[in-house]
Amino acid sequence: KHLCIEQKAPQLRMANAALRLAPPVRVRQHLICSDLVPATVVRHLCNARTQVAALQMHVHKESSVATMWLCNGRKTNPLSLSLMKDMITEIDCLRQNRSVRCVLLRHEGPWFSSGHDLHDLFDKTQNWAARPRVQLEETFATCSDLNLKLQSLPQPTVAVVQGHASAGGAQLAASCDIVIASQDAQFSAPGSQRGRFCHTPGVAIAARTGQRKALELMLLGSTWSAAEAERFGLVNFVVDGDELEDKVAQVSLLLAKTSRNIEHGKRCFYNLAAGNGRHGLTEGGCSSAFGPQASLKQQYRMAEKHMVDVFCTPDAAEGTRAMIEKRKPQWTDQEIV
Repeated sequence: KHLCIEQKAPQLRMANAALRLAPPVRVRQHLICSDLVPATVVRHLCNARTQVAALQMHVHKESSVATMWLCNGRKTNPLSLSLMKDMITEIDCLRQNRSVRCVLLRHEGPWFSSGHDLHDLFDKTQNWAARPRVQLEETFATCSDLNLKLQSLPQPTVAVVQGHASAGGAQLAASCDIVIASQDAQFSAPGSQRGRFCHTPGVAIAARTGQRKALELMLLGSTWSAAEAERFGLVNFVVDGDELEDKVAQVSLLLAKTSRNIEHGKRCFYNLAAGNGRHGLTEGGCSSAFGPQASLKQQYRMAEKHMVDVFCTPDAAEGTRAMIEKRKPQWTDQEIV
């Protein structure tokens, strides 16, 4: 189903001794990197049918920094089921790669990610009716596993958001240890306005912002500016566009040059934070903003079930149709059994 291509990047100079990984560009439907620093290995994960990559991995050996690029910018970088599985595979590889000391998560195009691929959740040929329950369960479970694996990576992770991170995209950013955003970045959870609800994104967002602000975002379907997201705890740094690359290089190189003890410290921090219900959780956490004795994994499993229940309702399909047709939805208000 997927092709994986590995190549050695050309030997180019490193500007101002800072790590600068240029975004991938499209040439003949393939993704390449136009300006890579020395000794960088590039992995293109392509769909075998379309030959267009949605994910690209850069591992810069000299700085020990790996960058995971979301490269389907022309389609808002949707988190398709196949993409999420590819990301899980790459994260498992990074976990075993002891030469990588820091992991960046970046994107091509104006969207960090719009969240789940609607085609995985709804059937266009059936007037946007929900997919069978078993398919929804697989999609949401895979998304939860992706975020759990991302947060539990030993290496520090940094999300770089230069566009809109919506629903599952905001969840993905929130699952990283540090979030750097450009001034024009945005964060949203619009499910409630489309006959659905962002249950699983709420788990990751609440771990950063606290219960009340996360619930506000999900109930209202709001969009936060980068400044608001920083104020509410979702974002660590908001940086002017001209200074963004310097900030990314500064943070990633600072993390990459530390002792391996930072990995132990990260794991212990999340374990301790889980104990008092603040900031973040690990799979073995004992309490959280969502209730005592609920580990992060348990929270995701409960949220997955609630999401599947909602997506199987008529209003979820109607909300999707209304969004596609650019009209006001007509709700049935059928209760979830």
